Amino acid sequence: MRSTCFYPTKTINGEDYKEALVTMVAGLGGPLFHVTAMLSPGGTRPALEAAFRSWAARVDRAYLGRKWQDRESDRMDGIVFFETRPGHHIHAIIRPPAGVEVHGFLTNASSWFCSNPGADINTVGGSGKPVSPRGRMLVQLIGPTPEDLARTVRYASKEVEFLSSAVSGWKFLRDLSAH
Repeated sequence: MRSTCFYPTKTINGEDYKEALVTMVAGLGGPLFHVTAMLSPGGTRPALEAAFRSWAARVDRAYLGRKWQDRESDRMDGIVFFETRPGHHIHAIIRPPAGVEVHGFLTNASSWFCSNPGADINTVGGSGKPVSPRGRMLVQLIGPTPEDLARTVRYASKEVEFLSSAVSGWKFLRDLSAH
């Protein structure tokens, strides 16, 4: 059964809603990454949201410098989907900060979220302390075709299909709260 989203002036089905999400994410430009993150067992959505927001700030600071907050159009941007099964975790589709080299981002980005002994995040100006010592993060480059993006967005927003309450289970990266 398809989920239905209710708005004050119209009703749209879940597939149309997902197609609108794909269109919105495509407007971010590229390269785009699919990021999956979770805290250790027992983590809550507010804690996960705060940790992901802190991660994004650390990445922006590392790549854009100490005045990163003044460079809004250059900062990381994207959309974050929250899921509760099997535990609280997120799927995010992001565009990294301006000037980021793809391989370097794939190699180093998760180190600001959780411990990764194989990466030296200090080489790109980061702090050596992750935001979540026991969390996990996976960063993957989204393929270059529109079909790759559509498939990834549909997967990241899969709870929209199953739970009508999940329609509001996403936020823009810039709207994440600190606590």
